[in-house]
Amino acid sequence: MCLSSYSTVSIEDVAESCHFKGVRFFQLYFNKNREITANLLKRAKANGYLAVALTIDTQVVGIRRADEHNKFSLPPIHELANFKWKPLSEDETNENASGSYLNNLINTGIDQSITWKDLAWIKETSQLPLILKGILNPEDAELAKEYGADAIWISNHGGRQIDGCLTPLEALPDIYQAINGSGIEIYVDGGVRKGSDAYKALALGADHVFIGRPAIYGLAVGGEEGVTAVLSILKNEFKRVMQLSGKTSVNKITRSAVIYKKP
Repeated sequence: MCLSSYSTVSIEDVAESCHFKGVRFFQLYFNKNREITANLLKRAKANGYLAVALTIDTQVVGIRRADEHNKFSLPPIHELANFKWKPLSEDETNENASGSYLNNLINTGIDQSITWKDLAWIKETSQLPLILKGILNPEDAELAKEYGADAIWISNHGGRQIDGCLTPLEALPDIYQAINGSGIEIYVDGGVRKGSDAYKALALGADHVFIGRPAIYGLAVGGEEGVTAVLSILKNEFKRVMQLSGKTSVNKITRSAVIYKKP
């Protein structure tokens, strides 16, 4: 799982809830205040998170008319749990400016000046492997390799940043071709609604496939049991596709398992 900087549950509470076990990544939104960013990174390391996933596709929030119209904000019962030690600035948490709470949080809080050279600071500060989350371009994938990223995460942020953006599955083949054999792992998310979707992503070159909304749907409908049910459905679907395609191991899911035509 991957926990956001802006989660309503803290780095520590998530780690404790799973007894400091399991595969846990920390999704970093790079704050303008480096003291805040460094604190988040060090806490992730101290609590057993296995890697940092730097969000690189949200320097600013995309134009989200629904959020602006509805004045999207956190419900009063929730708070940004990772910032209790040092509250964010009034500009970041002002719910009355620029349309939505999320707009203010990101557009005034994220450091929009960071460059590829800042990746070294993140790795040095966190002492963790670094994933770049939000890659869609083969050139960026090659730069990620050049500047020391350990993995790239192909994602279009759920299609919420640019509404006409290509899908991660469309971006995957060219990115795989660009960095295959470099030692950098490829992760992908976006549009995974069935086990067969995950199978296709693996066949096109992904090392790991992530889901977002399906788990949220299960949580909304049935709480913990709902999430468990969703994961079980996806697992069974994935297993069935493997059986029907004659694959006895995930490692045997290769490009030959799918027919792909570029859009």
